[in-house]
Amino acid sequence: MLVKLSGGVAVDPSIVKYIQVRREQRAVDGAPVVAFTVAVKLDDDSFVSIRTFDDLEEATHLSDRCADKINKALGEEPPEDDEDGEEAADDDAADDDEDGDDADDDFDLDAFLNS
Repeated sequence: MLVKLSGGVAVDPSIVKYIQVRREQRAVDGAPVVAFTVAVKLDDDSFVSIRTFDDLEEATHLSDRCADKINKALGEEPPEDDEDGEEAADDDAADDDEDGDDADDDFDLDAFLNS
């Protein structure tokens, strides 16, 4: 069985290892341009590119939709969204540090992407 993801790309969900968003920097007319490519890694360690975006949020949204389609095809339920459209938080989240703060709060994504 194949699952159609986007732009005519279809994969067998049973051989998908993971979906990733890759940050790529290219030169266009001599100026650096950042792009984000959504790709699927398969069991044979090959990658299938799905689509490239100029915006990280759009790429992340597509990767989430692809993951939901693959999980649904495998018989797994996608996570439920809360009222704001965000995924519901797990009560016993493993990424909370000892004082209860999320350890990722200190991570500056913009600084990382522009480095």
